[in-house]
Amino acid sequence: MEREKASEENEEIGCLLPPFKKLDSRKIIRYILTLAVLNLAYNIVLLKRKEKCIVEANASTVSWNPSLPVTYGLVHMARSGGSALNHILALKYERVCGNKGYSYDAYQENERFRKSSSNYSRYNANDLISNVDLIPNVSTDRIHNRGQISKAIVSEVGFENCDYIALEWKLASRWQEQLTHLNRRIELHIPCRDPIDHIMSMCNYFDKNLDCSVSNEELQMQVKGCLHFMSRFSSNMASSQNFSMKCFSSP
Repeated sequence: MEREKASEENEEIGCLLPPFKKLDSRKIIRYILTLAVLNLAYNIVLLKRKEKCIVEANASTVSWNPSLPVTYGLVHMARSGGSALNHILALKYERVCGNKGYSYDAYQENERFRKSSSNYSRYNANDLISNVDLIPNVSTDRIHNRGQISKAIVSEVGFENCDYIALEWKLASRWQEQLTHLNRRIELHIPCRDPIDHIMSMCNYFDKNLDCSVSNEELQMQVKGCLHFMSRFSSNMASSQNFSMKCFSSP
């Protein structure tokens, strides 16, 4: 009687309670086992996806990963303003490295040069590097200082803490040899100067005169005599996927 009364009351408010049903224990067990199997399969799928992501991440790190930090390199071509650019950037910014100056000691190096009587950056600055180069009976034209650092010291120090690297490597291949292990993207900046201006600047620097009255073949030989350190650049110097090149207008 009480159950019938409750049912009538629920019908009056628009609610119909389902009738009581006896549960089958075998169905419950089968249901639980099904959920367990589905959960296991789901976890296996997630694990495989995770392993796939790890493999792809490792592969992209080896080849090319746009999320890697970028290190910029100035390919210092002769008579392209590279020395001045290296000095100025080292004085104004941190983490600049180059054979014409480093950020960490650029201020003191600049002060020593300012107080000296030299008009040329390759001089006896009486610093530790200059004192090492003071060999008896050897011309001081090849002397180094903290504004003219030897390539051997630059390579020994390394480039792990450098964001901008300016170097006069004789061979273009040295960029990949020295920087590939950094696991960064290397963007090399190539100074592009007007060809005629560039040739005339190099001829003037190396004290070469051009005789324009000669034949084209002879004039070509004279021009070639002005071209120095051209092996610092190569069209395939950025052949690795972690390397790229960009030109900029040089004075």
